[in-house]
Order: sequence, then structure tokens, then C-alpha cells
Amino acid sequence: MSEYRDLRYHAADGLQLYARDYPGPTPAAPVALCMHGLTRNSADFAGLAPRLARHYRVLVADQRGRGHSGYDPDPVNYHPGTYVRDMFSLLDQQQVAQALLVGTSMGG
Repeated sequence: MSEYRDLRYHAADGLQLYARDYPGPTPAAPVALCMHGLTRNSADFAGLAPRLARHYRVLVADQRGRGHSGYDPDPVNYHPGTYVRDMFSLLDQQQVAQALLVGTSMGG
């Protein structure tokens, strides 16, 4: 089973967010970004991510207010547009220009 490292990053509005980072087979491996459903978290991909990590570097995000990510006190920020911006923040901070997207429910 592939191990992951804890990755902390900041959203554009400064909120601290969390992702699991499965390194993949080589440093140059393509990236897969996994996004969970509305009331879920990164642990949903605990079975799939190690399998993907045989071929990809796998980033599995906890959306804001879920899992190990920070809680946003402003309820207006809990909407798909913010979640998309948060995913771009993760990819930008990890210097990822291209990714395979895997999502369930809201993450899909």
C-alpha cells in the first residue's frame, strides 16, 4: 500500500487547507487530483489512491470545512466556485499545470 504525506496549503483567501499527497512512481509522474463529495473527506479515496499512485502522483483534497481543512466561518464561501478556486490553489502551489480529475458527488 502506498503511503501519503500530509500536505497543508492556503486558499486564495488565506484559509489553511489539507490534502493527502501520494508521491507516485517517479518525481515526473503525471498528477491525479481526487475530490470528495459534499459531506465526505479525503479518506474516501484511501482504497483508490494507492492504486492510482502506481502510475500517478495523487493529490486528495479535503474541501474547506471538512476533514483536516480549516473551517470557513463565512457560509457564503461554501459553494462550488470557491471549491474550484481552492483546487486551483492546490495545483498552483504544487506547480501542477495538468491533472487527471477524479471526483464523487460534489467533487465530480
